[in-house]
Amino acid sequence: MARKKGIAVTLDDVMAKMRAGRVYTAPGLAKLCELSESTIRHVLASDRAITALDWHARTKGAGGRSVSLAGTIVNERRHVDTRVRPDLTSTIRGYDASLRTAGDLAMLTRCQSR
Repeated sequence: MARKKGIAVTLDDVMAKMRAGRVYTAPGLAKLCELSESTIRHVLASDRAITALDWHARTKGAGGRSVSLAGTIVNERRHVDTRVRPDLTSTIRGYDASLRTAGDLAMLTRCQSR
């Protein structure tokens, strides 16, 4: 959460100004939200912003990486997906096996530490 003259600025405030399917740079968002660029960069550096926004590689003429609302831009070659989420390409059987393996490892570690 950043502040603008005593007023808290949250990621939700910034995302409310963004439109689906558009890519924004930090200076562009600052102008759109009428905030300083450092305030926008502070909001974009939050852990929640990393998961709520899609990050795109540097574009020609842009000063840095750009962002868009998550899942609104498809098939862009410069797209860098940094969101943390489960792998849904496998079957439920594979998911169950990975959970079982993690549980077995946890129990093994617990038994060894006693």
